[in-house]
Amino acid sequence: MHASTLPKSITFFDEPQTTIACLLVTLALVAITFVYACYRRWRRRAVQYGRHGDAFKHARMLQTPVSPPNRPHMDGVPASLHLLNTVAEDVRGITKTIMKEFEIPGAIVSVRVASEPVVEFAMGSSTRQDEHEIQPMLMDYSFRIGSVTKSMTATVILLLIQDNYLGLNDTIDHWFPQYPNAKKITIRYLLNMTSGLGDYENTDKFERIFAKDPLLHWNTDDLVRWARDAKPNFNPGEGWKYCNTNYVLLGRIIEQIMQLPLHDVFESILFRPLGMQETFLATDGEWRGKSHARGYGVFRAPEHDIEDCTAWNPTWGWSAGGVISNVEDMHRWAVNLGHSTLLNHFGRTRWLLNPMLDQSAISVPVKNRPAFEENVFFYAFGVVFDEGWVYHSGSIPGFETMCAHHPELGISIVLSVNQTTLPKFNAGNSSVMHLFKRIARLLTVNVPPLHID
Repeated sequence: MHASTLPKSITFFDEPQTTIACLLVTLALVAITFVYACYRRWRRRAVQYGRHGDAFKHARMLQTPVSPPNRPHMDGVPASLHLLNTVAEDVRGITKTIMKEFEIPGAIVSVRVASEPVVEFAMGSSTRQDEHEIQPMLMDYSFRIGSVTKSMTATVILLLIQDNYLGLNDTIDHWFPQYPNAKKITIRYLLNMTSGLGDYENTDKFERIFAKDPLLHWNTDDLVRWARDAKPNFNPGEGWKYCNTNYVLLGRIIEQIMQLPLHDVFESILFRPLGMQETFLATDGEWRGKSHARGYGVFRAPEHDIEDCTAWNPTWGWSAGGVISNVEDMHRWAVNLGHSTLLNHFGRTRWLLNPMLDQSAISVPVKNRPAFEENVFFYAFGVVFDEGWVYHSGSIPGFETMCAHHPELGISIVLSVNQTTLPKFNAGNSSVMHLFKRIARLLTVNVPPLHID
Protein backbone atom coordinates (compact mmCIF):
# COMPACT_ATOMS: atom_id res chain seq x y z
CA MET A 1 0.00 0.00 0.00
CA HIS A 2 1.42 3.41 -0.99
CA ALA A 3 1.51 6.28 1.48
CA SER A 4 -0.74 8.29 -0.80
CA THR A 5 -3.49 5.70 -0.45
CA LEU A 6 -3.35 5.61 3.40
CA PRO A 7 -6.12 7.27 5.36
CA LYS A 8 -5.45 10.92 6.11
CA SER A 9 -5.32 10.26 9.86
CA ILE A 10 -2.32 7.97 9.40
CA THR A 11 -0.33 10.32 7.17
CA PHE A 12 -1.11 13.39 9.31
CA PHE A 13 2.10 13.33 11.34
CA ASP A 14 4.22 12.62 8.30
CA GLU A 15 3.56 16.13 7.00
CA PRO A 16 6.72 18.22 7.62
CA GLN A 17 4.74 21.33 8.60
CA THR A 18 2.74 19.43 11.22
CA THR A 19 5.83 17.81 12.69
CA ILE A 20 7.54 21.17 13.04
CA ALA A 21 4.43 22.66 14.68
CA CYS A 22 4.28 19.83 17.24
CA LEU A 23 7.94 20.31 18.09
CA LEU A 24 7.44 24.04 18.54
CA VAL A 25 4.46 23.49 20.85
CA THR A 26 6.44 20.99 22.91
CA LEU A 27 9.41 23.35 23.18
CA ALA A 28 7.10 26.18 24.20
CA LEU A 29 5.56 24.09 26.99
CA VAL A 30 9.01 23.08 28.23
CA ALA A 31 10.12 26.70 28.18
CA ILE A 32 7.04 27.88 30.08
CA THR A 33 7.53 25.19 32.72
CA PHE A 34 11.21 26.11 33.07
CA VAL A 35 10.49 29.83 33.38
CA TYR A 36 7.79 29.22 36.01
CA ALA A 37 10.13 26.99 38.02
CA CYS A 38 12.83 29.65 37.85
CA TYR A 39 10.34 32.30 38.98
CA ARG A 40 9.27 30.28 41.99
CA ARG A 41 12.90 29.67 42.90
CA TRP A 42 13.72 33.37 42.50
CA ARG A 43 10.77 34.43 44.63
CA ARG A 44 11.74 32.03 47.37
CA ARG A 45 15.35 33.17 47.35
CA ALA A 46 14.30 36.82 47.24
CA VAL A 47 12.11 36.30 50.29
CA GLN A 48 14.91 34.51 52.11
CA TYR A 49 17.09 37.58 51.68
CA GLY A 50 14.31 39.91 52.79
CA ARG A 51 13.45 41.54 49.46
CA HIS A 52 9.98 40.25 48.70
CA GLY A 53 7.78 39.88 51.76
CA ASP A 54 5.11 42.52 51.15
CA ALA A 55 2.68 40.47 49.05
CA PHE A 56 2.26 37.78 51.70
CA LYS A 57 2.18 40.37 54.45
CA HIS A 58 -0.65 42.41 52.98
CA ALA A 59 -2.64 39.34 51.90
CA ARG A 60 -2.58 37.89 55.38
CA MET A 61 -3.34 41.19 57.12
CA LEU A 62 -6.55 41.44 55.10
CA GLN A 63 -7.83 38.07 56.28
CA THR A 64 -11.36 38.05 57.66
CA PRO A 65 -12.15 36.11 60.83
CA VAL A 66 -12.36 32.35 60.30
CA SER A 67 -15.74 30.76 60.89
CA PRO A 68 -15.70 27.90 63.41
CA PRO A 69 -16.54 24.37 62.25
CA ASN A 70 -20.13 23.13 62.36
CA ARG A 71 -21.37 22.44 65.86
CA PRO A 72 -22.06 18.71 65.93
CA HIS A 73 -24.28 16.71 68.23
CA MET A 74 -23.96 13.18 69.52
CA ASP A 75 -26.76 10.87 68.48
CA GLY A 76 -29.23 13.76 68.55
CA VAL A 77 -28.29 14.78 72.11
CA PRO A 78 -26.38 18.05 72.66
CA ALA A 79 -22.80 17.21 73.49
CA SER A 80 -22.77 19.35 76.62
CA LEU A 81 -25.74 17.50 78.16
CA HIS A 82 -24.25 14.10 77.39
CA LEU A 83 -20.94 14.98 78.98
CA LEU A 84 -22.34 16.77 82.01
CA ASN A 85 -24.40 13.73 82.90
CA THR A 86 -21.40 11.40 82.87
CA VAL A 87 -18.06 12.91 83.78
CA ALA A 88 -18.34 16.44 85.17
CA GLU A 89 -17.85 15.45 88.81
CA ASP A 90 -15.08 13.03 87.84
CA VAL A 91 -13.17 15.90 86.17
CA ARG A 92 -13.45 17.91 89.37
CA GLY A 93 -12.23 14.98 91.41
CA ILE A 94 -9.23 14.43 89.12
CA THR A 95 -8.33 18.12 89.36
CA LYS A 96 -8.44 18.10 93.16
CA THR A 97 -6.21 15.03 93.26
CA ILE A 98 -3.58 16.51 90.93
CA MET A 99 -3.60 19.86 92.74
CA LYS A 100 -3.00 18.11 96.06
CA GLU A 101 -0.31 15.83 94.65
CA PHE A 102 1.67 18.69 93.09
CA GLU A 103 0.78 21.30 95.75
CA ILE A 104 -0.70 23.66 93.16
CA PRO A 105 -2.42 26.81 94.47
CA GLY A 106 -4.98 27.18 91.66
CA ALA A 107 -6.19 25.71 88.40
CA ILE A 108 -8.44 26.63 85.48
CA VAL A 109 -10.15 23.70 83.76
CA SER A 110 -12.28 23.99 80.63
CA VAL A 111 -13.72 21.18 78.51
CA ARG A 112 -15.87 21.93 75.47
CA VAL A 113 -17.52 19.73 72.89
CA ALA A 114 -18.31 21.30 69.51
CA SER A 115 -17.43 24.68 71.07
CA GLU A 116 -20.11 24.22 73.78
CA PRO A 117 -18.86 24.59 77.38
CA VAL A 118 -19.53 21.37 79.24
CA VAL A 119 -17.16 21.31 82.22
CA GLU A 120 -15.63 24.63 83.22
CA PHE A 121 -14.44 25.76 86.61
CA ALA A 122 -11.68 27.59 88.44
CA MET A 123 -10.41 25.84 91.53
CA GLY A 124 -8.17 26.93 94.37
CA SER A 125 -6.52 30.32 94.73
CA SER A 126 -4.68 32.74 92.49
CA THR A 127 -2.14 33.44 95.24
CA ARG A 128 -0.14 31.41 97.74
CA GLN A 129 -1.04 31.86 101.39
CA ASP A 130 2.57 32.44 102.39
CA GLU A 131 3.02 35.24 99.83
CA HIS A 132 -0.19 37.26 99.55
CA GLU A 133 -3.72 37.48 100.85
CA ILE A 134 -5.64 34.53 99.48
CA GLN A 135 -7.63 35.38 96.35
CA PRO A 136 -9.79 32.89 94.44
CA MET A 137 -8.80 31.70 90.98
CA LEU A 138 -11.13 33.06 88.28
CA MET A 139 -12.10 31.61 84.89
CA ASP A 140 -11.45 34.81 82.94
CA TYR A 141 -7.87 35.24 84.13
CA SER A 142 -5.12 35.50 81.53
CA PHE A 143 -2.05 33.25 81.81
CA ARG A 144 1.28 32.63 80.13
CA ILE A 145 0.96 29.71 77.72
CA GLY A 146 4.66 28.87 77.41
CA SER A 147 5.50 26.41 74.66
CA VAL A 148 1.98 26.36 73.23
CA THR A 149 3.52 29.36 71.43
CA LYS A 150 5.52 26.90 69.32
CA SER A 151 2.35 25.70 67.61
CA MET A 152 1.67 29.31 66.60
CA THR A 153 5.16 29.84 65.21
CA ALA A 154 4.83 26.56 63.30
CA THR A 155 1.48 27.63 61.83
CA VAL A 156 2.97 30.84 60.41
CA ILE A 157 5.82 28.82 58.89
CA LEU A 158 3.35 26.39 57.31
CA LEU A 159 1.39 29.33 55.88
CA LEU A 160 4.60 30.65 54.33
CA ILE A 161 5.33 27.22 52.88
CA GLN A 162 1.76 26.90 51.62
CA ASP A 163 2.14 30.19 49.71
CA ASN A 164 5.55 29.20 48.29
CA TYR A 165 7.63 31.64 50.32
CA LEU A 166 9.48 28.77 51.97
CA GLY A 167 10.11 25.09 51.42
CA LEU A 168 10.23 22.36 54.05
CA ASN A 169 13.58 21.26 52.65
CA ASP A 170 15.13 24.75 52.47
CA THR A 171 18.31 24.84 54.53
CA ILE A 172 19.00 27.52 57.14
CA ASP A 173 22.37 28.63 55.74
CA HIS A 174 20.52 31.44 53.93
CA TRP A 175 19.71 33.03 57.29
CA PHE A 176 22.29 31.56 59.68
CA PRO A 177 25.42 30.74 57.64
CA GLN A 178 27.65 30.55 60.73
CA TYR A 179 25.58 27.87 62.44
CA PRO A 180 27.04 24.37 62.66
CA ASN A 181 25.57 22.09 59.97
CA ALA A 182 23.62 25.07 58.54
CA LYS A 183 23.74 23.57 55.05
CA LYS A 184 22.22 20.33 56.34
CA ILE A 185 19.57 21.68 58.74
CA THR A 186 16.22 22.24 57.03
CA ILE A 187 13.02 24.04 57.98
CA ARG A 188 11.53 20.58 58.43
CA TYR A 189 14.19 19.69 61.02
CA LEU A 190 13.56 22.90 62.98
CA LEU A 191 9.81 22.32 63.03
CA ASN A 192 10.16 18.74 64.23
CA MET A 193 13.00 19.11 66.76
CA THR A 194 15.33 16.96 64.67
CA SER A 195 17.97 19.59 63.86
CA GLY A 196 20.37 18.40 66.54
CA LEU A 197 21.08 21.99 67.60
CA GLY A 198 22.04 22.74 71.18
CA ASP A 199 19.62 24.66 73.40
CA TYR A 200 20.55 28.18 74.48
CA GLU A 201 18.76 27.47 77.79
CA ASN A 202 21.45 24.92 78.64
CA THR A 203 24.40 27.26 78.15
CA ASP A 204 26.25 28.42 81.25
CA LYS A 205 25.90 32.04 80.17
CA PHE A 206 22.10 31.88 79.92
CA GLU A 207 21.65 30.05 83.21
CA ARG A 208 23.96 32.46 85.04
CA ILE A 209 22.24 35.60 83.72
CA PHE A 210 18.73 34.18 84.22
CA ALA A 211 19.46 33.21 87.82
CA LYS A 212 20.88 36.66 88.54
CA ASP A 213 18.08 38.73 86.98
CA PRO A 214 14.86 37.03 85.85
CA LEU A 215 13.36 40.49 85.11
CA LEU A 216 15.91 41.11 82.36
CA HIS A 217 14.69 41.88 78.82
CA TRP A 218 16.26 39.35 76.46
CA ASN A 219 17.68 40.22 73.07
CA THR A 220 16.96 37.53 70.50
CA ASP A 221 20.36 38.21 68.88
CA ASP A 222 21.97 37.00 72.11
CA LEU A 223 19.81 33.87 72.19
CA VAL A 224 20.67 33.06 68.57
CA ARG A 225 24.37 33.61 69.22
CA TRP A 226 24.46 31.50 72.38
CA ALA A 227 22.56 28.70 70.69
CA ARG A 228 25.07 28.76 67.83
CA ASP A 229 27.89 28.20 70.29
CA ALA A 230 26.09 25.40 72.17
CA LYS A 231 27.32 21.88 71.53
CA PRO A 232 25.12 20.03 68.97
CA ASN A 233 23.18 17.06 70.29
CA PHE A 234 23.38 14.93 67.12
CA ASN A 235 23.71 15.17 63.35
CA PRO A 236 20.72 16.79 61.59
CA GLY A 237 17.85 14.36 61.04
CA GLU A 238 19.42 11.57 63.09
CA GLY A 239 17.58 12.03 66.38
CA TRP A 240 14.95 14.00 68.30
CA LYS A 241 15.40 16.42 71.19
CA TYR A 242 13.02 19.08 72.44
CA CYS A 243 14.89 22.35 72.02
CA ASN A 244 13.77 26.01 72.11
CA THR A 245 16.56 27.01 69.72
CA ASN A 246 14.64 25.49 66.80
CA TYR A 247 11.69 27.80 67.30
CA VAL A 248 13.70 30.93 68.05
CA LEU A 249 15.39 30.44 64.67
CA LEU A 250 11.99 29.94 63.01
CA GLY A 251 10.81 33.20 64.61
CA ARG A 252 13.78 35.05 63.17
CA ILE A 253 13.14 33.57 59.73
CA ILE A 254 9.50 34.75 59.89
CA GLU A 255 10.61 38.28 60.76
CA GLN A 256 13.08 38.39 57.89
CA ILE A 257 10.50 37.19 55.37
CA MET A 258 7.65 39.37 56.62
CA GLN A 259 9.84 42.36 57.52
CA LEU A 260 7.66 42.90 60.56
CA PRO A 261 8.18 42.26 64.29
CA LEU A 262 6.95 38.80 65.24
CA HIS A 263 4.29 40.11 67.63
CA ASP A 264 2.73 42.05 64.73
CA VAL A 265 2.86 38.98 62.49
CA PHE A 266 1.06 36.88 65.11
CA GLU A 267 -1.59 39.56 65.56
CA SER A 268 -2.34 39.99 61.85
CA ILE A 269 -2.03 36.39 60.68
CA LEU A 270 -3.20 34.33 63.66
CA PHE A 271 -4.99 36.22 66.42
CA ARG A 272 -7.10 38.63 64.39
CA PRO A 273 -8.45 36.05 61.88
CA LEU A 274 -9.33 33.65 64.70
CA GLY A 275 -10.91 36.33 66.89
CA MET A 276 -8.34 35.88 69.68
CA GLN A 277 -8.75 39.37 71.11
CA GLU A 278 -7.08 38.72 74.47
CA THR A 279 -3.94 37.02 73.15
CA PHE A 280 -0.57 38.63 72.42
CA LEU A 281 3.13 37.83 72.18
CA ALA A 282 4.78 39.51 75.15
CA THR A 283 7.56 41.98 74.39
CA ASP A 284 8.32 42.65 78.06
CA GLY A 285 7.25 41.50 81.52
CA GLU A 286 4.00 43.49 81.52
CA TRP A 287 0.52 41.93 81.32
CA ARG A 288 -1.05 44.87 79.43
CA GLY A 289 -3.66 45.38 82.11
CA LYS A 290 -5.04 41.84 81.81
CA SER A 291 -6.48 40.30 85.00
CA HIS A 292 -4.32 37.35 85.96
CA ALA A 293 -3.33 35.05 88.76
CA ARG A 294 0.08 35.18 90.33
CA GLY A 295 2.46 32.48 89.16
CA TYR A 296 4.95 30.51 91.24
CA GLY A 297 7.77 28.13 90.47
CA VAL A 298 11.10 26.52 91.29
CA PHE A 299 13.15 27.63 88.29
CA ARG A 300 16.30 28.63 90.17
CA ALA A 301 16.63 25.59 92.42
CA PRO A 302 18.36 24.51 94.54
CA GLU A 303 19.47 28.02 95.57
CA HIS A 304 15.86 29.21 95.80
CA ASP A 305 12.61 27.83 97.13
CA ILE A 306 9.27 28.47 95.42
CA GLU A 307 9.27 32.04 94.11
CA ASP A 308 6.70 34.48 92.78
CA CYS A 309 7.46 34.51 89.02
CA THR A 310 4.53 36.69 87.95
CA ALA A 311 6.61 39.65 86.78
CA TRP A 312 9.51 37.64 85.34
CA ASN A 313 10.29 38.71 81.80
CA PRO A 314 9.29 35.99 79.29
CA THR A 315 11.20 37.42 76.31
CA TRP A 316 13.80 34.67 76.68
CA GLY A 317 11.09 32.33 75.35
CA TRP A 318 9.91 34.63 72.52
CA SER A 319 8.71 32.55 69.52
CA ALA A 320 9.23 29.38 71.56
CA GLY A 321 7.17 30.41 74.59
CA GLY A 322 6.28 34.09 75.00
CA VAL A 323 2.51 34.33 74.37
CA ILE A 324 -0.15 35.33 76.94
CA SER A 325 -3.76 34.22 76.46
CA ASN A 326 -6.95 33.13 78.26
CA VAL A 327 -9.43 30.23 78.20
CA GLU A 328 -11.71 31.61 75.50
CA ASP A 329 -8.90 32.33 73.08
CA MET A 330 -7.14 29.05 73.81
CA HIS A 331 -10.28 27.15 72.83
CA ARG A 332 -10.24 28.99 69.52
CA TRP A 333 -6.64 27.97 69.08
CA ALA A 334 -7.35 24.37 70.09
CA VAL A 335 -10.00 24.05 67.37
CA ASN A 336 -7.53 25.50 64.89
CA LEU A 337 -4.96 22.88 65.89
CA GLY A 338 -7.46 20.09 65.42
CA HIS A 339 -8.97 21.32 62.14
CA SER A 340 -6.17 23.52 60.74
CA THR A 341 -8.67 26.24 59.86
CA LEU A 342 -5.98 28.71 58.79
CA LEU A 343 -4.48 26.35 56.21
CA ASN A 344 -5.92 25.37 52.85
CA HIS A 345 -7.11 21.83 52.08
CA PHE A 346 -3.68 20.65 50.94
CA GLY A 347 -2.03 22.00 54.08
CA ARG A 348 -4.59 20.40 56.35
CA THR A 349 -4.31 17.02 54.69
CA ARG A 350 -0.58 16.96 54.20
CA TRP A 351 0.77 18.50 57.35
CA LEU A 352 -1.60 18.35 60.28
CA LEU A 353 -4.40 15.83 59.83
CA ASN A 354 -2.20 13.02 58.49
CA PRO A 355 1.33 13.73 59.74
CA MET A 356 2.27 10.06 59.85
CA LEU A 357 2.05 9.98 56.04
CA ASP A 358 4.91 12.46 55.86
CA GLN A 359 8.54 11.51 56.40
CA SER A 360 8.83 14.29 58.96
CA ALA A 361 6.59 12.61 61.54
CA ILE A 362 8.75 11.73 64.51
CA SER A 363 7.92 8.88 66.85
CA VAL A 364 9.12 9.93 70.29
CA PRO A 365 9.63 7.41 73.12
CA VAL A 366 8.61 8.62 76.57
CA LYS A 367 9.51 6.92 79.84
CA ASN A 368 7.08 6.76 82.77
CA ARG A 369 4.32 8.29 80.70
CA PRO A 370 1.11 8.94 82.67
CA ALA A 371 -2.31 7.57 81.76
CA PHE A 372 -1.97 6.64 78.09
CA GLU A 373 -0.94 3.06 77.31
CA GLU A 374 1.40 3.67 74.38
CA ASN A 375 4.89 4.90 75.25
CA VAL A 376 5.37 6.90 72.05
CA PHE A 377 3.78 9.95 70.47
CA PHE A 378 4.27 11.76 67.18
CA TYR A 379 5.76 15.25 67.18
CA ALA A 380 5.41 17.01 63.83
CA PHE A 381 5.02 20.62 62.65
CA GLY A 382 4.87 22.10 66.13
CA VAL A 383 2.21 19.86 67.67
CA VAL A 384 1.88 16.46 69.29
CA PHE A 385 -0.30 13.75 67.73
CA ASP A 386 -1.24 11.30 70.44
CA GLU A 387 -4.05 8.69 70.38
CA GLY A 388 -6.42 10.97 68.49
CA TRP A 389 -5.47 14.15 70.34
CA VAL A 390 -3.67 17.09 68.77
CA TYR A 391 -2.05 19.28 71.41
CA HIS A 392 0.85 21.22 72.81
CA SER A 393 1.64 21.90 76.42
CA GLY A 394 3.59 24.80 77.86
CA SER A 395 5.67 25.48 80.94
CA ILE A 396 7.18 28.85 81.77
CA PRO A 397 8.09 30.24 85.21
CA GLY A 398 4.84 30.50 87.14
CA PHE A 399 2.42 28.80 84.75
CA GLU A 400 1.74 25.49 83.04
CA THR A 401 -0.76 25.24 80.20
CA MET A 402 -2.38 22.62 77.98
CA CYS A 403 -4.23 23.32 74.73
CA ALA A 404 -5.70 20.18 73.11
CA HIS A 405 -8.33 19.11 70.62
CA HIS A 406 -9.69 15.72 69.55
CA PRO A 407 -11.01 16.17 65.97
CA GLU A 408 -13.00 12.94 65.88
CA LEU A 409 -14.75 13.52 69.20
CA GLY A 410 -14.94 17.31 68.84
CA ILE A 411 -13.54 17.80 72.34
CA SER A 412 -11.29 20.71 73.31
CA ILE A 413 -9.42 20.85 76.61
CA VAL A 414 -7.75 23.98 77.99
CA LEU A 415 -5.92 23.79 81.31
CA SER A 416 -3.83 26.26 83.26
CA VAL A 417 -2.19 26.04 86.68
CA ASN A 418 -0.31 28.84 88.41
CA GLN A 419 2.72 26.94 89.63
CA THR A 420 5.48 25.24 87.71
CA THR A 421 6.46 22.07 89.46
CA LEU A 422 9.86 21.25 87.98
CA PRO A 423 13.15 23.17 87.87
CA LYS A 424 13.56 22.09 84.23
CA PHE A 425 10.83 21.71 81.65
CA ASN A 426 9.71 18.10 81.33
CA ALA A 427 6.62 17.74 79.16
CA GLY A 428 5.97 14.14 80.12
CA ASN A 429 5.82 14.64 83.87
CA SER A 430 4.54 18.16 84.51
CA SER A 431 1.44 18.60 86.63
CA VAL A 432 -0.63 19.90 83.72
CA MET A 433 0.37 16.89 81.61
CA HIS A 434 -0.78 14.51 84.35
CA LEU A 435 -4.03 16.44 84.65
CA PHE A 436 -4.60 16.39 80.89
CA LYS A 437 -3.85 12.70 80.49
CA ARG A 438 -6.29 11.67 83.19
CA ILE A 439 -9.08 13.93 81.91
CA ALA A 440 -8.43 12.89 78.30
CA ARG A 441 -8.58 9.21 79.19
CA LEU A 442 -11.87 9.76 80.99
CA LEU A 443 -13.40 11.63 78.06
CA THR A 444 -12.28 9.27 75.31
CA VAL A 445 -13.83 6.35 77.19
CA ASN A 446 -17.15 8.10 77.83
CA VAL A 447 -17.77 10.19 74.71
CA PRO A 448 -18.62 8.55 71.38
CA PRO A 449 -17.55 10.04 68.04
CA LEU A 450 -19.58 13.02 66.88
CA HIS A 451 -22.05 12.94 63.99
CA ILE A 452 -21.91 16.13 61.97
CA ASP A 453 -25.36 17.54 61.12
